[in-house]
Amino acid sequence: MVVSAVSPRSGKAGSQVTIDGSGFAQGAAVRFKHTAAAGPVTVKSPTRIVATVPSRLPDPKTVDVTVTVGVATSPTGPADEFTYAG
Repeated sequence: MVVSAVSPRSGKAGSQVTIDGSGFAQGAAVRFKHTAAAGPVTVKSPTRIVATVPSRLPDPKTVDVTVTVGVATSPTGPADEFTYAG
């Protein structure tokens, strides 16, 4: 499973982000660094998830967004970075 893009790349707590990649399945969990996404995670397809940015601001403000399905978690890299704004 891989995260290939996060859109938008930055935003405020409570905003929605679309995560594109592969290997996604129902029951997937999304984390912004170590913080779980706020509210429900919607798996639109095996290649797209919609999640809500959590309210707790991390330090640093640019974090990796990871997806976990079962015991597998997506590797981190530049494509999965999200920056908290405001």
